[in-house]
Amino acid sequence: MEAIRQWALSLCVAAVAGAASEMLLPEGGAQKIYRISFSVFFLCCLFFPLIGMTGISFGGVSLKETAGDSRAAELQNALEEQFTSDFRAAAEEKTVETLEASGICGTKVEADVNIDDSGSILIERLIVTVPSGEEASEEKIKAIVEKAIGISPEVDFLKE
Repeated sequence: MEAIRQWALSLCVAAVAGAASEMLLPEGGAQKIYRISFSVFFLCCLFFPLIGMTGISFGGVSLKETAGDSRAAELQNALEEQFTSDFRAAAEEKTVETLEASGICGTKVEADVNIDDSGSILIERLIVTVPSGEEASEEKIKAIVEKAIGISPEVDFLKE
């Protein structure tokens, strides 16, 4: 849908630019040549996306951007990795801060974060490791974390 919007916008811009340029040209032979060249340019703008979708090649060079598609996929994957990494770090940091504010110190938090098919970032699993000697109960830790970030964590207690 975005490609159609861009295509329509480029056609509108080309039409406005062509009309404005035509008004600036003097009457006569130059204006006739300009009209012909602009008509060819506008037709190219109009049909180039359609030709590109069919995979027609000119001189052995295909208009389909297969290299561009793979580059776009690489960029998409890099962005997804960056988003999940940042989201994971933020969730872990928020959990530690919340527990420390509640008096539970020295915890280690590990989050498993993924992006689902709809593009939403999800915390699949949150593991809170509490050091030995900490007096908080598992239910209390779960309640604190769930209130702060909306997910019930798995709680492990370190044993000496």
